[in-house]
Amino acid sequence: MSPLESLIESSAAAAAAEITPADIPELRLPRVRGRRGLRARPAAPTQRHRWLAPMAAAVSVAAVLAGLVVLGHAPWAGRGGTWPEAGVSRAQRLLAREALDAYFPASGAQYTAGLTFAWTRKKMLARDISTCMASAGFPQPPFSWSKRNFVLHFTDNNRFPDLTQRLPIHNGTSGNGAAGGQQSGAVRRAQRTAYAAATRNCMALHARPIVRLDKASGPLSALWMKQIRRIQSSAPVRAKRAGLVSCLESAGVPGRYAKLGGSDGNEIFAGFFAWIDALGSAGTGPQQVTQTERTWAPVFVTCATPTVTTMEQLQIAAREKFFAAHTGQIAAIARIAIRLLPGQGR
Repeated sequence: MSPLESLIESSAAAAAAEITPADIPELRLPRVRGRRGLRARPAAPTQRHRWLAPMAAAVSVAAVLAGLVVLGHAPWAGRGGTWPEAGVSRAQRLLAREALDAYFPASGAQYTAGLTFAWTRKKMLARDISTCMASAGFPQPPFSWSKRNFVLHFTDNNRFPDLTQRLPIHNGTSGNGAAGGQQSGAVRRAQRTAYAAATRNCMALHARPIVRLDKASGPLSALWMKQIRRIQSSAPVRAKRAGLVSCLESAGVPGRYAKLGGSDGNEIFAGFFAWIDALGSAGTGPQQVTQTERTWAPVFVTCATPTVTTMEQLQIAAREKFFAAHTGQIAAIARIAIRLLPGQGR
């Protein structure tokens, strides 16, 4: 995660109850498939999005769902509009809302909220399988990410830039997305098969609620992300590209960078971050990098806002329809999520 993203982005425990098969409606869906510099990379189906991806939801929907869920009502609730579980705490409802934000992206603000759930999930998983992994010969270091640094590290400025909050710039993190523990990339090649098998076995034995949540969410989340890609390559979004390019050039971004990417709706903001990355490469020290960030972060917010607004308006409307079309499955995901917190709910 780059320090520039720290200016632009928002800072966005134990597995307990068992879930019966009746809790999870069958998903009859097709399976779908910088460095510390200043570049914002598009989300990729590796590290950050193997399970995490689709991480956010629409701003207006977020406001509606936040209110409904926290008050004990939700559009996917049971009869009478009440929360489908008795004795659900406020903390569990918040976790369920964040889980839905994590698996169903639509805006930067809720992408940030979804990363908070991602941090919780990884922390729980690291704890639950650590003894099992050590017994299999793959000891895992303690999960050491702070929530703030985790959120900053896994931002996605190309698809879900969060323009709503500004952060201090000195706490940006570097790294490859590894969130603690011995990662498969660090395992000797001859051991990778054994490492993968041990991970699957330990998760199946000791992290069943998380495994069930991922399985329940995965196919539906993949379907939602296909819809996001269609929206972001749609004519209304592409129509904003000329204004974005003009704004960036007026602010001093060279044309060859300002015009980079986004013609088909993919990597819409890639040109800006390529320019910032180039400035970072030419920097002479942290002080200059800091000044560069302070100069260019407001430019990004100003120039990106019309495009982001259009994207999120379309995604908000689409998510409302998507949730309505998959009410039972969304309710099942929420039920599993609330049961990740121990000693609460039933």
